[in-house]
Amino acid sequence: MNERLVSLDLDGTILVYDDPGGRLSPEVIKALNKFPDLRAHWCINSGRTLEDQEQIVARARRDGLELSPCALLVRESMIYQYGENFQGLEPWNSRAIEKILDLHRRVRALPGDPIGQLIKEHKPTDLLTTDSATSFLLGDADRANRFQSALKQHLTCVPEALISRNNLWVFVLHRDLGKGEILRVLMEILGFSDNDVLAVGDNDNDIDMLTGAVCRYVGCPANSTHAVKETVRRANGRISTLEAPAGTIEIMDQFLRAI
Repeated sequence: MNERLVSLDLDGTILVYDDPGGRLSPEVIKALNKFPDLRAHWCINSGRTLEDQEQIVARARRDGLELSPCALLVRESMIYQYGENFQGLEPWNSRAIEKILDLHRRVRALPGDPIGQLIKEHKPTDLLTTDSATSFLLGDADRANRFQSALKQHLTCVPEALISRNNLWVFVLHRDLGKGEILRVLMEILGFSDNDVLAVGDNDNDIDMLTGAVCRYVGCPANSTHAVKETVRRANGRISTLEAPAGTIEIMDQFLRAI
């Protein structure tokens, strides 16, 4: 039996929220602790920061997690492998930072300040426009849909820009990065084939790791967005009838029993 890898999103996939920062579900922890007997490993693939992910892992260890993730895949761009602690993968991370900084510099420098115009028109409830981020929080799904469509139209002149979504957040990513690409790089480094890897997610920023192009096995819980479910369906993946985290556990169990 080959060793296997499970790539897990956090929010809407394996977290519960009885802690302000989110905690791994106790049932997810139980499932992950069985992985060594099944020759399985796992990684987190989340848009959250490195600090957030490390804190979630630390809380999980206090809650009984025995098997640390083999890597943290951070903000759709960075890779941190586990050793004595989580170490950044180089030169990948440095090159990713260069791409990100260049992308957001170009977005901010567009003639006519379309980002400023969109902010005035759509009035996001929160935003993050820095050297390394262009992100907007909208008040409801309809506003987020309209904002996402308008942002795509304004950024057609920046071909590297990929407009993505996580719940009511709309944000700009670099097209060469994303959850699928960083998972592919990790698989290559660790020696996993596409037949040995499962990816599970629930929101639109998970889509590029759920198409079946990076790994053969993909799945999503019942609370996933329509776009995610359609992506998983086209990839012949598993759409659980259960919401997360129970749906995620069901998908992992099926994957580990099927091979």
